[in-house]
Amino acid sequence: MKHFFLRISRILPHAWKQRAKPWNPNQFLSKQFGIHAEVFHLPVRDDYMMLSSGVNHLSAPTIWKETMQKEIEEDFLYQRYTSMDGFQTANYAVKLYERFLFSRGNISLKANLEVCMTIGASQAASLAVAYLHSIGKKRMLLVGMTYPLYMTLGNEYGYQMRESRSALPNRDMPTVSELKVDIEQFKPDVLVFTYPCNPSGEKYQDEELDQIMQTLYQKGIYCIFDCVCNMILSEKDVTVPEPMIMENKMMRKSIIVNSFSKTESVPGFRIGYIAGHYDVIQFVRSKQVSIMNPPNMPTIAVWITMLFRCLHLSEQYGQAERVRERIILCFKRMFFVTTVLCPQPIWDYVTELVDERLFDEYKKYREEMYAKETVFASNKEYFSKKLSPYLTASTEMDGGFNYLVKLKPCSKLGELEFCKDLLQKTGIAIFTESGFALTKAKENDYWVRISLAAPSDIFEKTIDRLYLYLSELEKHFNS
Repeated sequence: MKHFFLRISRILPHAWKQRAKPWNPNQFLSKQFGIHAEVFHLPVRDDYMMLSSGVNHLSAPTIWKETMQKEIEEDFLYQRYTSMDGFQTANYAVKLYERFLFSRGNISLKANLEVCMTIGASQAASLAVAYLHSIGKKRMLLVGMTYPLYMTLGNEYGYQMRESRSALPNRDMPTVSELKVDIEQFKPDVLVFTYPCNPSGEKYQDEELDQIMQTLYQKGIYCIFDCVCNMILSEKDVTVPEPMIMENKMMRKSIIVNSFSKTESVPGFRIGYIAGHYDVIQFVRSKQVSIMNPPNMPTIAVWITMLFRCLHLSEQYGQAERVRERIILCFKRMFFVTTVLCPQPIWDYVTELVDERLFDEYKKYREEMYAKETVFASNKEYFSKKLSPYLTASTEMDGGFNYLVKLKPCSKLGELEFCKDLLQKTGIAIFTESGFALTKAKENDYWVRISLAAPSDIFEKTIDRLYLYLSELEKHFNS
């Protein structure tokens, strides 16, 4: 009997370790969503504000509204089916744009690059992870915290998963050296980047990303870049992963996931795409056939957005005027070649748009996108100044409109307790670290995601209420 108990005591620790369930950020987020739903029964419901939403609540570009209205008037938006790749005009516009990014300005890049439109970036991510699983990939390393979609997909396809996070203060995304250490230790065959990192807003500089791509190339590691939060129309220099991928001969092993939801403020349309090597897109096409073709989308809006982005980047790259004229001609010809069966009024409208007012519309679009960036910066400044007595840490927002903060009084409350108390007293809803991570956050030390894409008047009133709440909370704990 004595020997029996000795044997059991040696086995039990390992057995419990095997049975321990991994942390599930989706379940945690569901709990926070459940708390948020209570606002409809609270006196503060009229003050409800989702401060961590991740949705761009600013207005969609004027050109999107105009072109969508025209497509509806002419029955162009909805009276057709799409192909496995999506409607060809949108597909080719995205392909031209991605060629432009990979080559730093050569719209005629000859490369093995294909594109398929998807139902938002979520479907694109799902297809990317499924493809890599189909070719035998099993170990996935998440670079920094990310939204739980990739964790869900990784679990669904049986990946072993780890996340690489920085040990430095005011940072979540790992430094290059930290990431290299994690690659050596975990030996992944897939890396997943959200770029800029969602929820932290961090990005690598080109030279840093170049070092990472060199490492991935040397070790034969595949990568997914989810770029849904990357604002291309920016007054800052735009950094994108595509050139580093191409320069380090990683095109065959890299997949781009993207959408228009966050940049153009149109999440309800679910317009996404996946870009990659021919084999990737052939896999995607086979799935689209068996599931469903991508839905219709505002074709002219997508097409002209890709054109405007290329014009903006052409200016950043210092290209000559004749190059921009060639870009416009290429997009114009492509539109008419891929819309042979469209109504004549649509052709007339696009002809007038390109020939008579393209540059005016481009300038208006650019100003509107710059204005959004100004709102993000203004909201961040207001948040930082107003809540400075209570801020203990924050990440550097290198792109997008989300970033992470730590709030001093919250160290006395657990994540769910803080979420519930804040909502009940102020109507403010938030998401915290454990909803974005592979491991549960410390009870007294956790990040809160802040989303800056809201009208400044609403945002500032929300932060004023948050300030008063934190003041009262601090008084309570100090009393």
